[in-house]
Amino acid sequence: MRTSTCFAAASVVATVAIGACSSSSSGSTGAEATGDTGTGGMVPISTSSATTGTGGAATTASSVASTGAGGAIGTNGCDPAAATDLTGMAAVTINFGGGTLGSHYDKTCIRVDVGTMVTFAGDFVTHPLEAGDMPPATDGTSPIKETSTGMSRTFTLATAGTYGFFCMFHYSFGMKGAIIVQ
Repeated sequence: MRTSTCFAAASVVATVAIGACSSSSSGSTGAEATGDTGTGGMVPISTSSATTGTGGAATTASSVASTGAGGAIGTNGCDPAAATDLTGMAAVTINFGGGTLGSHYDKTCIRVDVGTMVTFAGDFVTHPLEAGDMPPATDGTSPIKETSTGMSRTFTLATAGTYGFFCMFHYSFGMKGAIIVQ
């Protein structure tokens, strides 16, 4: 079963089956909901943000949802405050699949400088690479491009931003990550 995160009017984050998301505003502010498009994708109903707990700063739900007590989880579960700092490196390799990695990336939440070359290394036939914040939120504008053949692909991250990536087959098993480019 595919799942999607929904932001209900009570500012509570819940994981539900796609198509089962609904909301009612009941006068609450800062709530966000998603609705089923009827074609297997989810579409935002509003663009306001939702927070849970205390002390967490949240932006739009598509990029960050607060987890309470000051922590924030962003694109593909990457907490920007806890990202592995790889700034200062001209090139970074993200290995995946095979051996002890199985259906995982060895780096899932990293911070790099603008201009860093990031190489994904593994079998793209078994683990096709997609850009975005897990399905259905693929990002065709990302410098990380869809790749389904070969064993290695390098992308130059020339613009600051946060770029999510995931395995099209195994994202539900946690095969996802994000690169924060600054």
